[in-house]
Amino acid sequence: MPQYGYAGSILKVDLTTGRAERLPTADYAGRFVGGRGLACSLYWEMVPAGVKAFDPDNCLIFASGPLAGFPGFAGGRFNVCGKSPLGRPESFTYANLGEGWGIMLKYAGYAALVVRGAAQRPSCLYIHDDGVEIRDATHLRGKSTFDTIDTLKAELGRDVNVLAIGPAGENHLPFAVIIGDGDASGSGGLGAVMGAKNLKAIAVRGKNRPQAAHPERLEELAAAIRNARPKGGIPQMWGVKGLTHFHACYGCGIGCSREMYELGGRRYKALCQSSNMYEAFSVKYEGRRDGSQFLATRLCDGYG
Repeated sequence: MPQYGYAGSILKVDLTTGRAERLPTADYAGRFVGGRGLACSLYWEMVPAGVKAFDPDNCLIFASGPLAGFPGFAGGRFNVCGKSPLGRPESFTYANLGEGWGIMLKYAGYAALVVRGAAQRPSCLYIHDDGVEIRDATHLRGKSTFDTIDTLKAELGRDVNVLAIGPAGENHLPFAVIIGDGDASGSGGLGAVMGAKNLKAIAVRGKNRPQAAHPERLEELAAAIRNARPKGGIPQMWGVKGLTHFHACYGCGIGCSREMYELGGRRYKALCQSSNMYEAFSVKYEGRRDGSQFLATRLCDGYG
């Protein structure tokens, strides 16, 4: 029987033992809505009371919702959930990321990924249509998030989608972030939890598209959303004219005020972080609005 919207399995990986197992999504999706609903129920079931953020028994849960993989609905965002070191007291939280990693996880056949345990050395989790691998990532230790992503794409192929941490996560900085393709970023301190698990990155590749229960009706709704977009386009909010351009996340089909720019053969994001936090200082120093504020975002994202 097809698992409409969701992928049919939830992947659970234990980095301590190296064991991977698959759970049926249907046991959860019928009772809990969306990626965060799946993640909350899995966390409640699998994480014992009193577990600390950096304990191996703390689970990191990556989950997308039923709209992921269906273009036109901005449904490609996904959640990373777990107990965070950032709060006092430590508590369960979530990060919400865009771009294509959550969609690719579903294409690989999984509605969610649960990671528990801790590897003995820096490791990379590689999930693809043919299996699950825990690969040595010692050569990636100390690398920036950007260099880690680029290195894994060179090793595994440009079509993989990667989540990575930088030196901040490796050193358990409480507010360390997770960075993905397209500079998608997830905060809440969960990058430090990845570091505590010795998990440098997660690379995903898949080609199994999800099925819709009513594909014709789905297309009608997607068309209605497309027709409702502003006719004059979205005003430029975060970028710099002549330097940045609008960019819709993978599989979005709608678009927002997110912009990108190219530097040294690589694309980087121009978003609220640069304008709200760093632009005033940059303009005061440079005397003009020339995009130099983006350097601060690149440094923060690169270090994770």
